[in-house]
Amino acid sequence: MKDEDLDKLLIASSIDDHDQVPLVKLVYLFPEFLSLETFIPCAKRAEIAIRRIEKFINLIEMSEKTQYDFVIIGYSQGSAVAMEIASQLKKYQSPLLEKLKAVVSYCGTVWGSDLADVLFLDHESTSTPLMGRQFKAFRQLINNLETEVKNPLDFFRGYYRNKKNILGFIHEYLSDTEEGIKTAKAKASVVYLMKMVMRMALVEFKALDFGLFHYENMKKLKKFGEAVIAGASELTTESMENWHRTHILPHENIHYYNLSGVSGDINVDKEYLKDSLAGMDLESVDYEMLLNQFNIIYNQTGVALNDSQVTIQRTRLWPELSVLVNPSQPIYQTTFLGALGTHHWGVTFDYFNASTPKMINSFKRPELILSLAQAISLDLDKIGIEMIYK
Repeated sequence: MKDEDLDKLLIASSIDDHDQVPLVKLVYLFPEFLSLETFIPCAKRAEIAIRRIEKFINLIEMSEKTQYDFVIIGYSQGSAVAMEIASQLKKYQSPLLEKLKAVVSYCGTVWGSDLADVLFLDHESTSTPLMGRQFKAFRQLINNLETEVKNPLDFFRGYYRNKKNILGFIHEYLSDTEEGIKTAKAKASVVYLMKMVMRMALVEFKALDFGLFHYENMKKLKKFGEAVIAGASELTTESMENWHRTHILPHENIHYYNLSGVSGDINVDKEYLKDSLAGMDLESVDYEMLLNQFNIIYNQTGVALNDSQVTIQRTRLWPELSVLVNPSQPIYQTTFLGALGTHHWGVTFDYFNASTPKMINSFKRPELILSLAQAISLDLDKIGIEMIYK
């Protein structure tokens, strides 16, 4: 933990009217790149978010001499954090609770992800998707890292054992993934990032320093790896079901919304994807990588309505299901806003993986945010769809 100026942790914008008067203020809670804040448990992430939300609202209300309500939009795992924020505000009776008017699951892992379940498959089998075998090997690597020297005789042994294990993991489990995306002549962020982290951990042995930094780097890699594993485990079906069993979502004067994405297999639904899902960027590295994950979910569940990370059913807040798993949970109001014609990354990013030539996803993200803001505003003003059409 370290102190940081608020303006370095928030990215702010607004939706303005024709006179440039802000109608809606948008604030993105922005962690530093590769910060462990991205991987720590949802409960701790929610505490940090609440602290920043409170500071921002206090500043803006003092500056503008007016009161503000707010809406939380949680993308992907951020939806679990958004729910945790709402639950903590209720649990601790925070004054912010009265200002919270809506929570949005934006392709979120509300009930866990089948893809995360694959990561924690324990059995060794060629039928286990490569992603599951990779992650299991990563867990074993992190668990077996030697981070200290118990006696001088073990210094060189531990150093070379760590180096052998890390290079072996890169060669055996990451080379296949890297080869799979070379056809697109791209630098795939996921593979590049993993290899960068691994290689950062390998301080070349030099006679002058006797590898003194190696074990310190191993401690950092182990801490990072354990955080990644813990963060992924919170995305599993079991973890999210347990969350609903042990937490209460506030229900008074708060509305919950759900948005989902959809992906598909171009080899099966070529004409449909080509004509109907313009935001699928079929020639991009993003689509090439996510197609494999779409098929993993489809093969595991038989559910084709998934965005390559989570199925539509699991992005939704189901009040009756919440009550079923937790009888203490009151019924809350929720609205499913629909499925978006793009994959999991397309709803948020121009592109996730850089490609040559640069492939920009054509899905209309700004228009989506404008529509979302308008729909929620109309709901809060008790203006229904029927009145709009009239």
